[in-house]
Amino acid sequence: MDLRCLLLCLAQIMFRSHIKAEVIDLCNLSACDCTDTEGRVTADCRNGALTEIPKNPFNNTRICGLNLGTNDISALKGYDFLWYTNLTFLDLSFNLISDIENNTFVGLDQLLYLDLAGNKVSSFPIPDVLAPLTSLQMLNISVTEGFIVRNTIDFNTSSSGQVGVNGTYSEGMHVKYLSFSGSHIKHLSGETFHFFPWLESLNMSFCKMETVEPGALSSLIYLRTLDLSGNRDLGFLGVQNITTGLGNSKLRNLIINQIVKENSICVIVPKTLAANLQNTSLYMLEANNNCIEIFHEDVFNLLPKTLEKVTIQSTRFTYGNYVHNLQNLSGLRYLDLSEHPIQGKLPVEHNAFFEWSSICDDNQCLIYEYIDIDNQDGSNEFLPPKERDINACLGIPPNLTTFKLSNHRLSFELSKMCFKDNRLRYIDLSNNAFTRWTGPVFGLENVTNLNLSGNSANHISPHFFSHFTSLTHLDLSHNSFGFPNNHCKDRRYFRNQRKLEYLNMSFNGIFLLHRDFLFGLRSLRILDLSYNSIFNLSFNFEHNTHLIHINCAYNNIKTITPFGRSQMKLLPDLRLDLSYNPLHCTCENIDFLDWLLSAHIASNLQSYYCVNKERNTLPLKGNAETILTGLKVACYNVLGITLGVLTTLLLILFFVSSLLCYRCRWKIIYWFYVIKLKLRNNRNEYICLFDFDVYVSYADHDLGFVRNDMIQILEHLRGTRLYIRDRDSIPGAPISENIIDGIRRSRKTVLLLSRAFLKKKWCRYELHMANMESVSTGRSVMVIIMLEDIPNKDIPLEILYDIQNSRFLDYPKTSNGLELFWANVTAAIEG
Repeated sequence: MDLRCLLLCLAQIMFRSHIKAEVIDLCNLSACDCTDTEGRVTADCRNGALTEIPKNPFNNTRICGLNLGTNDISALKGYDFLWYTNLTFLDLSFNLISDIENNTFVGLDQLLYLDLAGNKVSSFPIPDVLAPLTSLQMLNISVTEGFIVRNTIDFNTSSSGQVGVNGTYSEGMHVKYLSFSGSHIKHLSGETFHFFPWLESLNMSFCKMETVEPGALSSLIYLRTLDLSGNRDLGFLGVQNITTGLGNSKLRNLIINQIVKENSICVIVPKTLAANLQNTSLYMLEANNNCIEIFHEDVFNLLPKTLEKVTIQSTRFTYGNYVHNLQNLSGLRYLDLSEHPIQGKLPVEHNAFFEWSSICDDNQCLIYEYIDIDNQDGSNEFLPPKERDINACLGIPPNLTTFKLSNHRLSFELSKMCFKDNRLRYIDLSNNAFTRWTGPVFGLENVTNLNLSGNSANHISPHFFSHFTSLTHLDLSHNSFGFPNNHCKDRRYFRNQRKLEYLNMSFNGIFLLHRDFLFGLRSLRILDLSYNSIFNLSFNFEHNTHLIHINCAYNNIKTITPFGRSQMKLLPDLRLDLSYNPLHCTCENIDFLDWLLSAHIASNLQSYYCVNKERNTLPLKGNAETILTGLKVACYNVLGITLGVLTTLLLILFFVSSLLCYRCRWKIIYWFYVIKLKLRNNRNEYICLFDFDVYVSYADHDLGFVRNDMIQILEHLRGTRLYIRDRDSIPGAPISENIIDGIRRSRKTVLLLSRAFLKKKWCRYELHMANMESVSTGRSVMVIIMLEDIPNKDIPLEILYDIQNSRFLDYPKTSNGLELFWANVTAAIEG
């Protein structure tokens, strides 16, 4: 038996004889709750108002866990734990301990975890106190913020002289987790942690460190996590000294929040700090609240490629060349720059990669081309930049998947932007001041989650989201879309979001949405329109077959039109939340209320109410059936007769009006556009100026004849002024308006009759409008050229009549008669 074991046995005998009168069964104390798991007892004695360590000679061999946290123990005396020789877990946190004797932990050679956090120890000579804890792996001696007395840690002093830099226990301690957050350590030297060579996690936050010897942690080759937060006197120079020599360590996580004095200016992250970390396996870097303004331009080139997660909140970033080196962080997956305000704003309008016009000449310019992405709707979208323009795009870390830039005061237009190849999935730009979204934005086709809430945006271009084709979640809440762009006729903002499942547009002041508002959202499941001023829900749901929930709480909805209800019937799983809307309990609204209660579509029905004609508010919870029955009895007697008479009169009026309108339909259409043209030209009388000799009516199939024959012979050779629809129409004007405008501005109208002509509705429309021009002006207008032999039986009667009463020419089948044919055409036009 060695000397240490003999001394321990003698101490136990002497101690037992000394406290015979104080023997206690720990598990019978009212303050303790014991749990027995396969013969191993855990005693939970928290909040028991204990003032000293209970003595427990009967259960010492069974208790392996002892929690004495949050009691009133003020001191730890020698041999206090001699009865707990099998302890592996000991929690003494949040007591009043101010003194610990050197022999306190004698006998705890199996202890793995020791928690002394939140006490009032003024001096802690670690080697002397921890010497008996040869198996200790986790030690927490942090001090809670707010205590007046802070720990002063003495790592190297030993009153017995047994423990020093090369002491006996320094080689035997196996502590892997050490935290002394809140303690006072003004200076960190190279010998400080020789007592803990196996450390994997070290927390030195809020220790008021002032100076650090370069390479102070170089001996901790197993170190994986280092927390230096709250040491504002360190600065980045101190962190640079601490990380010196860590290139051979296994460092994975570095936390350096609040290591710069508050309100510091010109804070630059030095190149040396990144160089110290270059050969580590750094995975996570956290550097919040450091007033960082700029990085040395080589920082992002030197940081290790293993870095995947970076959080740098509360900064003062200014724009610099270092931004272009972000793309060199090839391993970065998560970047959080959110929270406090960024000074200034990004120079979006002043950089080469946004000013595309400045990087290309006339022969190599970035041109937006239009394509039909969806053949069914005929919509036009911007094509992405061609490969030759890739230098115009902003480079970002190629493997970045999450980017957060929320709660700043960034204020600029989200205009045309381009990003190089990347894997971005989640973008949070919420709570900024991006008020105008014009786009288009290229290179973010992989983004699935986009948060643009809280930006007070009031302008959105229809093609802004065109290239966010992988979106599944889109948050546009807390903006100002209640007043849409009056100049923008196309309101189908989400035409390419075929994968979008969740759309949040709450808190936007919206009072009206276009019927095709949900066009293109084929995968939409949840739509949140709550907290707006919407009064009508007449949406087209034909393509939203997966929609299961619409939240329209806190709006101004009084009823839902029959069209809206019929559209909702297309969605059997739909749940609709109309809580806190002023639904009308009136005779006119019975059908809606009956549908709402019988269709099992209402969600959160307990929060529904309705308003009657007397403006009284009636809660529907528990009263819905009674209210509806009362309305039916009161309304149907008078309503039935009234509706019958009105319906009959309306049907008669509708039938007569429809008959008259049908018979005079071409005259109505003609005069409508004539009047419209007069108003547009702002004249008292419409003056017919023959700007053209001939208006050419043709089918697309015959466009080749127009280009290769008519334009070449009549216009180029004979000087006849032709109005060609595809060439001379006013861009943006309705087709029907362009047709009438062209016919009235031309002396003659030439119709190229073919089978393709008869199949096109617009060609037949041109024929009727030319006929109306002849009738209204009294002049011969139409000249018909028969391009193909078409039997009379295949020509509609109304067109056959016009053929028989107009100048008619057959296109020759051989080239011999072409010269005579074109002479006759010219004569017909001039006649």
